[in-house]
Amino acid sequence: MSLLTQLAHLWHQPDRFASMTDYIAARRLHSFARISMGVAVIGFTVIGLAMLASYSGPASDVTRTVSLIGNGVTLLIGVFWLLRWPTQRQSYWIVAGIGCAITLQSFAVSNPWVALSGAGAFAFLAGYVATLHGARALVAVVAVAIVVIVVAGVRLGAATDPIVATMLTVSLIGNTVLLPLLLITLIPVMQLDAQNSDVDSLTQLLNRRGFDKALDRLVRTFDTDAVVTVNVMLIDLDDFKHLNDTEGHAVGDDVLRHVGATLLGSEGQLRGRIGGEEFVVVLVGTPDAALDLAERHRSGIADNRWGITASIGAACASTRVGGPSIESDLVVVVHALMNSADRQMYRAKRDGGNRVRQADSSQSEPTTSSPDCPRDPHASTRRPADGRSPRGRARSPGSRTAP
Repeated sequence: MSLLTQLAHLWHQPDRFASMTDYIAARRLHSFARISMGVAVIGFTVIGLAMLASYSGPASDVTRTVSLIGNGVTLLIGVFWLLRWPTQRQSYWIVAGIGCAITLQSFAVSNPWVALSGAGAFAFLAGYVATLHGARALVAVVAVAIVVIVVAGVRLGAATDPIVATMLTVSLIGNTVLLPLLLITLIPVMQLDAQNSDVDSLTQLLNRRGFDKALDRLVRTFDTDAVVTVNVMLIDLDDFKHLNDTEGHAVGDDVLRHVGATLLGSEGQLRGRIGGEEFVVVLVGTPDAALDLAERHRSGIADNRWGITASIGAACASTRVGGPSIESDLVVVVHALMNSADRQMYRAKRDGGNRVRQADSSQSEPTTSSPDCPRDPHASTRRPADGRSPRGRARSPGSRTAP
């Protein structure tokens, strides 16, 4: 790929603020990154305020006023960072505010050495944009930076040695351009590698690690303090080991690819392969919608030339998500539902396989949001006092009634 092609590819990439925010949050670095940004910006403010008392700082009332305005802007931005993580739009306003502040401070100081040094802060801003946004925003920041650096360099050259001023100017422009360019080139590659490490290469479904990370991201898609009904389906292939032993692993791989294509071809917030022939699907919706989806999965998987079928267990619960913390009970509930669905899946196998069994909620206390769904994911599968196995809703092939 030529350099021009690479640059064109970078130019057309979408803004990655949302994906990078998810990446940072998934690794529990949200607070660290936010506080680091706040401290860095407030540090820049402290330097600007100190220059007001320096002989190298603003020399007139006008330039002191300009400097105070720039310091006020960065102080507000620094405090904002300490309090919260910005939205994408707020992040753009932050970039604009810091860019204006650097420009004002560079023009306001009387010492050209200080003016040129202060303009070097654009490298920090350009690195932020390259990391959290994209090429188009970076071009705008770099363009402003070059103008400010060149003006400061001309001032320095006129007051001191032009050759030294030129070398410093070129060096600062190089730092402001090349380092962010390296970041904006490498970060998409690293994101792709990270994404691929979360995906099962055979089925193109999420692996267990990717499923857990995607579950964390799903939490943040809901409104604050929302109540949602979560459905979990556990899918296990019937007699898959026998097929592998008799037909070979190549045929087994073809079956797994068929299952992956079937699951990817239908709705569901999360779909993953969490074991050799075990799969999981998470759907936020009504239990009936989940049961219909499970039946489509069952029939779609059974539509193959190898005679392989699947047993599916389903369970649901309502939970409150989207509170003030990124953490949510949704993650705990989903893992509990996986255990409940797993029991239903094994009951489907004992009943002959190639069927769907859903945990029964008739004996549990309903929630206000979903009268067919228990709040406690274990409620519908508790063992009765007499020791008998609990009853569950089931669907056999082609039937909407319990077998």
